[in-house]
Amino acid sequence: MRMLRWILGVSLKDKKRNQVIRKTLWVACVADKIQEARLRWHGHVMRREDENCMKRIMTAEADRRSDGET
Repeated sequence: MRMLRWILGVSLKDKKRNQVIRKTLWVACVADKIQEARLRWHGHVMRREDENCMKRIMTAEADRRSDGET
């Protein structure tokens, strides 16, 4: 955000919201881009064969015991 503010010539004293600055420069939020990349990767893994180790790990279910046993 510091670089985007510098590009626009806006300081923190101007009290412009980050969303306004990103919208002005047509820049996506970093968190949104990370989520997009993770979802894309998840889609690649889910399209693999059922025997694939990564797909087996992602679709595995944990065994939860309520009686305190391990």
